[in-house]
Amino acid sequence: MKYAFILFVCGFGCPTEALAETQAAGASSPKSADAKSVQDADAITTLSESYFSEAEGRRQGFQVVLPPGFQSDRKYPLFVQVFGGSDLLPTRERPFIRVRPSGRGVWGYRSMSRYDVMQVIRRAKEAYHIDENRVYMTGTSAGATGIMHAAAQRPDVFAGVVPLVAFGNDLPLENFRNLPIRCEHGINDWTSAICNVRVQFQKLKPLDQDAVLNEHPTAGHGVRVPPPATMDWLFNLKRNPQTLHVVYSCEHPRDGRAYWVKIEEFVDPHAVARIDAKVNGNGVAVTTRNIRRLSLDVSTAPLGDNRQVTIDGDSVTITRTADPKWVTFAKEKNWRLLARVDTPKRRIYGAGAAANLFQGDPLLVVYGTGGDDAENRFLLQAANVLSHSGGPTFQAASVSFPVRADSKLGDLPLEKYNLLLVGTPENNSLLGRIASKLPYRIEDGALRAGDRKPLALNGSVLGFHYFNPEHPGRIIHVLSPYLDDAERNRFLRNPRKFLSGSEGFKMIDQADLLVRGVDLRIRREMQLDRNWRFIAYAGADKQAPDRFSDRAHLATAHMKVMQQAVEVDFAMWWGPEDKGLFGGYDFNWLPTFDPTSYTLADFAVRHRETETMTAVISGSELQDIFKRWIGTRELITWPTVTNETINVDRSYKIVIPMDMVPKLGIRRKVLSMVAAGPSILPAQVAAEIHRKVE
Repeated sequence: MKYAFILFVCGFGCPTEALAETQAAGASSPKSADAKSVQDADAITTLSESYFSEAEGRRQGFQVVLPPGFQSDRKYPLFVQVFGGSDLLPTRERPFIRVRPSGRGVWGYRSMSRYDVMQVIRRAKEAYHIDENRVYMTGTSAGATGIMHAAAQRPDVFAGVVPLVAFGNDLPLENFRNLPIRCEHGINDWTSAICNVRVQFQKLKPLDQDAVLNEHPTAGHGVRVPPPATMDWLFNLKRNPQTLHVVYSCEHPRDGRAYWVKIEEFVDPHAVARIDAKVNGNGVAVTTRNIRRLSLDVSTAPLGDNRQVTIDGDSVTITRTADPKWVTFAKEKNWRLLARVDTPKRRIYGAGAAANLFQGDPLLVVYGTGGDDAENRFLLQAANVLSHSGGPTFQAASVSFPVRADSKLGDLPLEKYNLLLVGTPENNSLLGRIASKLPYRIEDGALRAGDRKPLALNGSVLGFHYFNPEHPGRIIHVLSPYLDDAERNRFLRNPRKFLSGSEGFKMIDQADLLVRGVDLRIRREMQLDRNWRFIAYAGADKQAPDRFSDRAHLATAHMKVMQQAVEVDFAMWWGPEDKGLFGGYDFNWLPTFDPTSYTLADFAVRHRETETMTAVISGSELQDIFKRWIGTRELITWPTVTNETINVDRSYKIVIPMDMVPKLGIRRKVLSMVAAGPSILPAQVAAEIHRKVE
């Protein structure tokens, strides 16, 4: 008899039920000698389990629920529940093992929370007899968006996913080709309005995937468990690890594996890489985009006796290799099979900047002690706050990375750690030791990097992501505050906000070198290429106009591009008075910058498109939106809408960024006639800014 495992993730405004962190392991698993091999026929058994977090060097707990009549020698499906209704329990008729990761308190299930979820799955497979072809995942609200991103990055782990009352944006939807989806959503949901999900399913339809949106006419945001019909559907699903066709894209080689293909290295690390691999009578036909090295798992791929691979038209025969599992191909002029694969002496570059600190590698926070007493206390305070980072910058995570003073490293094996170095080369001796090996330098209080003009650092914080010159297989992230006493107090309110890209969104956009004023205005942004050298972008000497340092004007540039790309009455964006949502989270991700230093080359680090949607609203709805938000400048429009120009007897077609849907949902109305809008590229916005310059 086989059973299943389902994964639930936390939602908006719902505190995670994290188990207390402990150095000791949880209760013994049923594989242990002292565990009962057969549980009571009718009892549901709850246990504490744990895994060892390599990232922090300590154990992390999670909850396990065993079905009635559990027998340790039988296989069970896996149900992982990070958040959801407690009534989601196994029964004799529908037996499964349920686990509840804590999620580590990271909103949206990026970075450390995704690591937590995947480690719980790994540990469950070690501790229990899990049917690896029947692992299921579901999450609620923000948890639903989180599981969709996690599943998109490892679709080969799961047999099916069920997002509840949310779905997510910026998803590589084609990655779900072999992973069935059932989304359960209430029509009266005003927290995560259903129109956003409807647009995503419109996009899924032409991809010919097994994806269904089940709309619940009387439900709101309270759908916490999959309904019985969906549970029955789920339990009949089995993962096919030998699928004949794999389509997969990602933003980082770390996330490059799906089924029997693996993207090992990008051509351009600041662009999405994509692979399409299909088994046919002639072997495997592979097409790639932005890939210079890839691998195939010949032990899993359904190749049969045909070992011919065609990659972008180049024919390669798979010969016997030292590794009986993975074979690797690389492209110079043409694709070729590598006879052997050498381990790189230094870490392969990947975009994302500080997000790379929170992916599961051991991390050590090192603060400087070379200043006066006040400066040393300040750096210690900053290090302690930063040690509780796990991704998103606006809240502390249930994470605790070790913190050490630079003067007390002793014989600690630094080659085992990624390092977050807090301080400057003058007061952090470890940073001072490697400063000459970094591709920037500080002279007379000014930054010199690449081909850019020197930048005075007084009143600012410098962040930098690089490989460790002393241990090239590891990375460092420098966070150097150049602040006076008053500015230090402002910085300590939330030092996480100065970690570029730590939340894991829009990885290819993140600056490897980021200088921000203590007011968070950006003074410089620079990126590295795949060889860890600064990229020279055009426009380094052309300052962005002063007015674009105000997010309202930058938003107008986006709206003009949106409005020109699709036939609508007006575009809408968040305004300067927007109060945020869900505890203050700011969906308006547009940067604010210092106009005295910010140039078009700084803006050029952005590469990721902005997803939009169109909809139709009535004149009376527009009046309501105007009264609530447009009139107060919480939302702005292009062309500008005034109360006097609104005609209540007509309808208006609008275009908005996808993330604005929760804001408009507060009205307790569903947008009508929704459809996918144009994808807006940063280069289009830059052209609009440049046009204004001229």
